[in-house]
Amino acid sequence: MKKIQSIVLTMLLAFGFEAVADINAALKIESIYSEDRGKNIEVYYWYPTKEQKLNFRFGNKKIFLPVDVALDADIALGKFPIIVLSHGGMRSSFSHVGWIASSLSKEGYIVITPKPPEYDELVPDQAIDELYLRPGDISTGLSGIDNISLFDGNIDKENTTGVGFFLGGTSMLTLAGAKFDLKKYKASCNDAGVNIDCKWFSNNKVDISSVSGDLVTKLKKDDRIRSIVIINPELTKTLDANSLRDVKGKVSVISLSGELDSALAPSDNLSKIPLFNISEISSAVAFSAFSICTPKGIKILSIEGEAGICSELNQYTREENHKKIIASIVQSLPGR
Repeated sequence: MKKIQSIVLTMLLAFGFEAVADINAALKIESIYSEDRGKNIEVYYWYPTKEQKLNFRFGNKKIFLPVDVALDADIALGKFPIIVLSHGGMRSSFSHVGWIASSLSKEGYIVITPKPPEYDELVPDQAIDELYLRPGDISTGLSGIDNISLFDGNIDKENTTGVGFFLGGTSMLTLAGAKFDLKKYKASCNDAGVNIDCKWFSNNKVDISSVSGDLVTKLKKDDRIRSIVIINPELTKTLDANSLRDVKGKVSVISLSGELDSALAPSDNLSKIPLFNISEISSAVAFSAFSICTPKGIKILSIEGEAGICSELNQYTREENHKKIIASIVQSLPGR
């Protein structure tokens, strides 16, 4: 089976992007009211287009390579499955969704990416609320697509998949029905390799042992999401085992397993999910999921002692690992 999967992955890498060479990524940005946050949030809708004029640049242009897209262009002909996408940890930049969302839209998907608070917008003692607010944002973005006339007749609503990286992967698990074990979460900074944000919480004098039951009671399952593909989800050691047994949809885990931080290693807990499978990309590290660094960005981050953000293992390039990640995601999607 592993040999067959390897052959399929190689074929996707060789032909997947060429098959849609005349398709570009388009983007529509909507402001939608979030009941959970009590204010509007920005939701980015990425989709395939035949438009060749790319008139909008998305991303951090100084440190990371941006993505060029066609803003508000006509959608390509066809009926497209939906992907709801959430990328990054609690404090990472939203700009890293660009390379993933644009690649998946060129593969023939409508990709929905709600914008979370930026790092400097997070109030440390309220940051834990993001564990239930971000899944809520995803559901809000999914509901919002019904009000966008551009997509009328082009949506395959019966084929909706969640794709999440890091904390985004955790969000997808909770939308599939997973719950936090409150006792385990409160103790998640007592041992190394459980909660990747412990140092930041400590530096900001946030005591996670006093977190309220909202972390459990405010999580909402979204049955519209039929399956999920998650890349190194965070906090998997703090999830309630019984809730994992009740997850109904297919759950595919992809581990970027080269030099992996133990807090990002998928927990054995996840094997309790009935329809569960896991694969690895051993050439990739966690930072492989970030955008490609610009030459200037490499210099700046090296000076700041953060050269690892731009580094890959051995002879591999970030572009090569991006292709592997996209191919692995597409291979895991329904009907592929």
